[in-house]
Amino acid sequence: MPDPGLASMTVGLTVAGSSVQGRVFALEGATLLPRSTVNPAVGNQLVATAPTDTNGVVRFRVLLPGRYTPSARSPATALSSNQTLTVFAAGNVINTALTLGNVDLKGRVTDSAGPVQSNATVAVFRVDGPPAPAFLTATTSSEGQFATAGLFAGSHVVEIRNDGYATRLESVSLEADTTQAAALSPGATVAGRVATGQDGLGIGGAVVSVLDPAPRFLVTAAVPDSNRVYTAYDLSTSAYDVVIAHNLY
Repeated sequence: MPDPGLASMTVGLTVAGSSVQGRVFALEGATLLPRSTVNPAVGNQLVATAPTDTNGVVRFRVLLPGRYTPSARSPATALSSNQTLTVFAAGNVINTALTLGNVDLKGRVTDSAGPVQSNATVAVFRVDGPPAPAFLTATTSSEGQFATAGLFAGSHVVEIRNDGYATRLESVSLEADTTQAAALSPGATVAGRVATGQDGLGIGGAVVSVLDPAPRFLVTAAVPDSNRVYTAYDLSTSAYDVVIAHNLY
């Protein structure tokens, strides 16, 4: 039964956006790729997703005017180049081509004692060229093996995670198909208390980010508990930058 103390109203929303159409190509720029997925993003936030049709064409019915960074993934988890796409007034049809790379990265993950690491998560980030909100991920098999495809030549960071082991970050320069081996070490735990610098009172609602200084990647993040104590897991024995953020400080 409605609460008599609450007023109700009907709100009408009008979406004034643009129709956007594009195509996804293989690296040589001639072969259209069907069954790919295209994601436009603003900053690091994906705002939409749509598949390509049998002709490699993707269509977005409504995108608000603004600047987007579209990226594409093929069925083989290949990642496209990223471009800046400007959407203008409603009714525009914009043709933009996204191109998939031709460099593969594969490898094998073990722990420092030798046994293989299954179900580890491997993420590959491109660190040169335009910022990419999307990245490739793979999961290691029962033999510890992983494979990614469709990367562009250039500098990348490979991030490997598995519960109980230190997150591993490696910078790699890919010029051709590459095989990479990595060994994980048991992870360390760091705990601390978040407090004001004046009176030492604990602060709630903060976010603690642990960053690898080079290449300045987020390793983990933690939120302090009711005692204002945070705990960061799966760290290696290394130097980190710790950033504490709070909307009132």
